[in-house]
Amino acid sequence: MAGSGPGVGRNCTTSVPTNHRFEVITGAERRRRWSEEEKAEIVAESLASETSISAVARRHGLHPNQLFSWRRQFRAMRPTITGCGNGEGGFIPVVVSDTPPTASPIMPGCIDILVGGLTVRVMGPVDASALHGVLDVARRLA
Repeated sequence: MAGSGPGVGRNCTTSVPTNHRFEVITGAERRRRWSEEEKAEIVAESLASETSISAVARRHGLHPNQLFSWRRQFRAMRPTITGCGNGEGGFIPVVVSDTPPTASPIMPGCIDILVGGLTVRVMGPVDASALHGVLDVARRLA
C-alpha cells in the first residue's frame, strides 16, 4: 500500500517527501530600534537613490512597507521644500563649519510689486516713506 508505514495514517498517501524550512532563533528576539538620524539617512537614500525602494529596504534589513511608512512620517513632519523648480519636497544638504561665515557685500536687488494691473519695480535701497507714497498712488490708479 502506497504511503503506508510508521507515522502515516490510513487516509494519508504521499509519494514525495516534503521539506520544511525552520528558522531557529536563539535568545530573545527583539525589535530593531532605529534612531531618528538613522531613519532620516535611510529615507534620504531612498529619495535620492536610482535604485528601487525595495532594494534600499533590503540593503538595510527593512521590509519595504516600513520604509514607505518612514517616508510618510518624514513628509508629515517636515514642511515641503521646493527646490530647482521641480515642486517636490526634499532634503537640503547642511554643512557645519567651525569658522564663522565671511560677510558678503550686499548687492542691491530688484523687487516687483504688483498692484492691480500695475507693476512697481523697486531697485536698490529705497526710502520706506517714499515707497509707501508710490504704492498709495498705484492703489488709487489700479
